[in-house]
Amino acid sequence: DHGTITDSGTGTLSVTTGSLSNNGGTIATNGALDVQAGTVSNQGGKLSAQSQATLNVASLDNSAGGFVGAQIVGITDQGGLDNAGGTVAASGALTVSAGSIANAGGAIKNAGTQATSVSASQGLDNTQGGLIGGNGDVSVSVSSSGGSVDNSGGTVVAGG
Repeated sequence: DHGTITDSGTGTLSVTTGSLSNNGGTIATNGALDVQAGTVSNQGGKLSAQSQATLNVASLDNSAGGFVGAQIVGITDQGGLDNAGGTVAASGALTVSAGSIANAGGAIKNAGTQATSVSASQGLDNTQGGLIGGNGDVSVSVSSSGGSVDNSGGTVVAGG
């Protein structure tokens, strides 16, 4: 927590662990970032890369001002992604897949024109000013028959 790991190189900064706590901290690279972990807590923290950020996790808490960003962002979360009040940002392709997604007051956004895909297997909460959007095609889906998308007071926008 509240620490800093930076890599000024253009290669890949890999973080592989059972549990990662980056609350209020920074993990940043001029290259690519690859996080393979169980539980990741990034409340008010920053996970960023110049080229690509790939997160394959059991659960990600990116709430309370957390930030995940790169040109290309790919998040695979087997459990629940908590992005309430957090930001996931890309300027190229953006893919977020999780068991459930809580994006109340958060932003999942793509400034680029490549595709933005946000999918949950159980449910997606984009309420309280939540934003899901991109300048290209935007896809939002929930795959289970009992799952739902709650966009009350939220915005989903596509420029493509």
